[in-house]
Amino acid sequence: MTDIAKGRKLQSWITREQMAGALFEAAVTIKIRTKDLMKWPDDDEHLHQYRISVRVARSLVKFIKPYQKRLQNQMLKDVLKELQDPTSRMRELDVLVPKLADEPELQAMCRDAQLARRAEFMRTLELPETQEKLALVEEQLKHILWKNSVHDNGIDRDALASRIDARREYCETTLETVDFDDQEAVHDLRKQAKALRYITRELAACLPENAGNVSGDMRKMQDKLGEWCDARVNAALVTEICGEAGAARAAAFQAEAETIMQEMKASRA
Repeated sequence: MTDIAKGRKLQSWITREQMAGALFEAAVTIKIRTKDLMKWPDDDEHLHQYRISVRVARSLVKFIKPYQKRLQNQMLKDVLKELQDPTSRMRELDVLVPKLADEPELQAMCRDAQLARRAEFMRTLELPETQEKLALVEEQLKHILWKNSVHDNGIDRDALASRIDARREYCETTLETVDFDDQEAVHDLRKQAKALRYITRELAACLPENAGNVSGDMRKMQDKLGEWCDARVNAALVTEICGEAGAARAAAFQAEAETIMQEMKASRA
């Protein structure tokens, strides 16, 4: 083996270990966020940070599928999804409640629903089976089982960067072509863009500088997609929780969503 080949292989081993380090850090972060949330269960920000820590780990695990042994990868994806799913409604309520500050009666109704859902979640979080899932995730993220080829040869840094660039190009191309009236497609684009942001941030040590960076237009559109999604969900939640009493506010949220969508369409015209 030539010195150049030896150098490339060494770099590939280093890249693999850097990726392992990112996954180790993801495990540590989930553990810290879980402890913080259990210590301060009424703090919205601690719940948000716990949810983000699980989402980041899910994004990383999905991304490393080509390098990780199949059974461990699938198990981690399944368990992380089970941990994240119960937080979705709480996040939605956490976004909604401050938006109703100018309507105290509606805010009180939604705040009651928010606190009830959070209390239910905290009881679930404290259950032995949930704690076992968290311990399993921590153990497995800290001890990734690489495919034999990855174990022997590492991960090529340039190929890794190419995968990131392909994802970026997919997001930016899709942004130019997505049917904004297809709500499922728009929501999927938002998830893809968010996952790309998590991956490039967490794997920065493995990547060339600026790998995966999206354009300013893409970042602005991500923000708009988030606002659009929140407005739609706010309308649905107010209707569900407040009924007729929330009809006018639900209509206002829906109008806000429509305005944001028209702005997105106009920006591409």
